[in-house]
Amino acid sequence: MRILLVEDHEDTSRAMATLLRFAGHEVVVAATGAEAERAFDACGKDGVPPFDCAVVDLGLPDTTGTELMRSLLRRGRIPGVALTGSTAPEDIAACLEAGFTLHVAKPVLFEDLEAAIARCAPSAGA
Repeated sequence: MRILLVEDHEDTSRAMATLLRFAGHEVVVAATGAEAERAFDACGKDGVPPFDCAVVDLGLPDTTGTELMRSLLRRGRIPGVALTGSTAPEDIAACLEAGFTLHVAKPVLFEDLEAAIARCAPSAGA
């Protein structure tokens, strides 16, 4: 799958991107919401989203992950996985309301992230 990974912590994004690439995914990394929007816009053609899934940290330096997800959804349909340290029911509900498909708690276990991404796959009905 083609994944847009939005994570501002450099070591975390590097490790996650490496693991995702090792699992066979194509990964584009963005450290800010603005970078993610530019990557999305630069790759999209004919109204078809350029990515199969967005994996978005909710704590970004220039916006919130929920605002970014809303922005990406205005650009095209894309399933999203929210990454956050909060597992409070109201925070999970806010992620889903913003358009995320799934919520994964930090610290992230790679197996959980890979399972969430698999659930976003076009063949999974997302």
